[in-house]
Parts: sequence; C-alpha cells; structure tokens
Amino acid sequence: MRAALTFAAFLLFFQSVPAIERIEPTLYICYAREIVLHKEPAAASESAGHLLFGMPAVALAKHNDWFGVYQGRR
Repeated sequence: MRAALTFAAFLLFFQSVPAIERIEPTLYICYAREIVLHKEPAAASESAGHLLFGMPAVALAKHNDWFGVYQGRR
C-alpha cells in the first residue's frame, strides 16, 4: 500500500510554481509502520528521511497527490 503522506522539500521553497497549492496547515500522524519522505514529488527522487508510526508531520502545500510537509522534532 502506497503511503499517502510524502515529503517534497522543494515545495516549501518554490512557492511561485502555479501547480503548487498552499493549503491550511494540517497535522497528520503517521499510522503506517514507515513512510519514506522524498525531496521532490516523484517516487524516484532521493529520500529525505522517513516517518515512523506515531510521528507527527504538518502539511503546508500540495502538488497533485503529494504533500509538502514540515516534520518537527520529537
């Protein structure tokens, strides 16, 4: 099953791209065993880290089915 919450760090920096939509900050809690975070909104992009079960992340932007998130420290 593909995880719905993914990371696209560039979304936070390139806010002028029209396909990127800012969204109301939304808190998500990871309920999967592990979710891989990516640097770009593509499955083939480099990994930027991961979320483990119970870890929080805040979605700030959306691009197609990808979310740009801020992952705070635990």
